[in-house]
Amino acid sequence: MVNIETIIEKVRNYNSQSNAPRIKSAYKFAERAHDGQLRKSGEPYITHPLCIANALTEYKADEDTIIAALLHDVPEDTGYDLKTIEKKFGGNVAFLVDGVTKVRKEFKKAASSAQKTETLRKIISSIAKDQRVLLIKLLDRLHNMRTLIHIPPDKQHKIARETLDFYVPLAKSISLWELKTDLENLCFMNLRPSQYFYYQKLLNSLAHDYREYFPDIEESIYRAFSSTNIPVKVYIVVLTPYEIHELKKKGVDIKKHFFQIVICTDSEEHCYSALGVVHMLWKPVLKYFNDFIAVPKENHYQALHTSVIGIKGHLLMVLIQTMAMNRYSRKSAPFDFNSVYDLKTSLGHLDEKGSSESYLKSVADEVFCRYVHFFDNEGNRYKLPQGSSIIDFFFYLQEQQKIVSVGAIGALVNDRESPLKQIIQKDDVIEFTAGNRDQKVTPFFLRYAKTSLAKRSIKKALSAQKLKDAVSAGKKVLESELKRWGLPMLSEFPAGTVASVIKVLDLDSEIDLYEKAGRGKIDVSRVVYSLFFHYSRNKLQCFSTLKKQFIMMRIINNRNRVGFVKDILYTFQKFNFSIHEIKGYSPQIAKPGIVELKIRESLTLATFRDIILPLCNALEQVDSVASVQLKLT
Repeated sequence: MVNIETIIEKVRNYNSQSNAPRIKSAYKFAERAHDGQLRKSGEPYITHPLCIANALTEYKADEDTIIAALLHDVPEDTGYDLKTIEKKFGGNVAFLVDGVTKVRKEFKKAASSAQKTETLRKIISSIAKDQRVLLIKLLDRLHNMRTLIHIPPDKQHKIARETLDFYVPLAKSISLWELKTDLENLCFMNLRPSQYFYYQKLLNSLAHDYREYFPDIEESIYRAFSSTNIPVKVYIVVLTPYEIHELKKKGVDIKKHFFQIVICTDSEEHCYSALGVVHMLWKPVLKYFNDFIAVPKENHYQALHTSVIGIKGHLLMVLIQTMAMNRYSRKSAPFDFNSVYDLKTSLGHLDEKGSSESYLKSVADEVFCRYVHFFDNEGNRYKLPQGSSIIDFFFYLQEQQKIVSVGAIGALVNDRESPLKQIIQKDDVIEFTAGNRDQKVTPFFLRYAKTSLAKRSIKKALSAQKLKDAVSAGKKVLESELKRWGLPMLSEFPAGTVASVIKVLDLDSEIDLYEKAGRGKIDVSRVVYSLFFHYSRNKLQCFSTLKKQFIMMRIINNRNRVGFVKDILYTFQKFNFSIHEIKGYSPQIAKPGIVELKIRESLTLATFRDIILPLCNALEQVDSVASVQLKLT
């Protein structure tokens, strides 16, 4: 068992100015506070905070963080409160302990209530205040996952699922790679034990079969570098059961891709030179090459990735890094404040005052998401959540005070004029140019904005409109949505229908409806959803769960081209939609072509807003699509 003297010595190795008596005093205080308490394993409780404090030394944590880890369970599990901790060890330590305690309390509270999203809001808020809270909590969760065997199976499953859904993405977002990998495999072992042990057995068997092959690989590489002045260290890294599980889901032949060759050297320049040596040794497969040194991943990961036809014709994956890059890719030690800054920046734009549902969607979209990387015309690299439009990039730059006003703004993407609603693709080069001088922020911008920052900026601009302009803008966006769904204009509905919808939406009048739509204060999809069902079924079913309905989609093509239907079907595939029927015919002279599709979906407000409408928006991004119209059949 680790002891406090070992921890103090480790801290002193990377921080000679640390106060050893203060750390030891914190340990003695925690030991006294937890006296007589046992873990579920039967071990003294103090072993748990000791293990976390010891793990923190691998991330070169500061003195206050080590002390907070030793004390993190004291306020909740003993008779001592935060005021006592603050008095003895200072406000900084007390703040960290309080942050970690709040995270655990909120999760426990959520276990017996329906307020999952509100819980997530509180947890994210606590984490965003100080990055060290997150590091302590992640290591706390890792130690608890390693001792899950001592609690009932139903609780094991709940904790493992919670860890995989929440803590693993957080660890990934701040580049704690080794910790993330450990958590993933522990979760996998608890959630799907039969698959975990099957893959573990398979990996052991494959490693045994290749036991004579690995030394040949290493020897060939070292021999190739012996005539150069490039210092290298070669590692054979076998993948984990969870990594194999993820590759299997992608259809990868795991018997050929169960290990990686990692070549480490001393500089970036030598990384590129080493790449040349490897490609001279073995024939490269160029389609698998990626340069993550020149263009790092969003999590700051760097390496050269290549695949080669190696000994006996085997396809080998080779990673080339500096030693510093390799340490970072494994542990991100010392703790990477740049990654945490990125996370805090994302958290800072979330709408704290929004509904629980919208907040949860924002977290999913901006914290636990993939990113797209692209460039401006000066070669500066940017990243935004996948699915972001040029509108999102515009408001990002405006936040950075690089663009002042939306007026007179147009966009070139890869030197081609493009609408602001266009979705950004990987490696796009975007340039803002002089555009329409009369252009203003409109509610239509909200349809294509993905990030919370863009939505907040748009709503702020819309709120500043004069009443007359807001009503006019709201009427336009509402009529556009009604037309898209094949519905009549609002003035053509019976007065009683409109009045009912206005009442359900808690509005005062038709003018109030237009104004709030024009200012972005009401989700237009809610209005259309209500009218849609009333018109199609002759009764108002705004928020009830309906059985699956057939929806007819009419996609109008303004230019005949090869591959149009293929692109439409690919878009449906990305949204995991099954198509029950499809009709398509070529355009007549001077008339647009039309593709009609029938899909089946349970139409609740959530599916309408979060699935159907995003699908329509994505379809409108397909080259040569003029419009998308829908009808309930």
